Amino acid sequence: GFDKDSRDPAVEALLLRAITGYLELAQASLESGSVTDARLVLENVSNLLPELTERNRATILKPLRTIQDKLAARK
Repeated sequence: GFDKDSRDPAVEALLLRAITGYLELAQASLESGSVTDARLVLENVSNLLPELTERNRATILKPLRTIQDKLAARK
């Protein structure tokens, strides 16, 4: 992986945008009833979290938890 503290801010911004898009996809999957797709997306997002800086991880955690809670409620 990258040293996230010395990474180019453009790379960090791209990663954050990608993860945000992934979370939107998970939300859309949930809303359309595709729990399996939503779970897969969340798994991928969880794998990417360590690559984010602390600040950006904090940005992602709230929407991530919201989707995780909605998924848990579907079981």
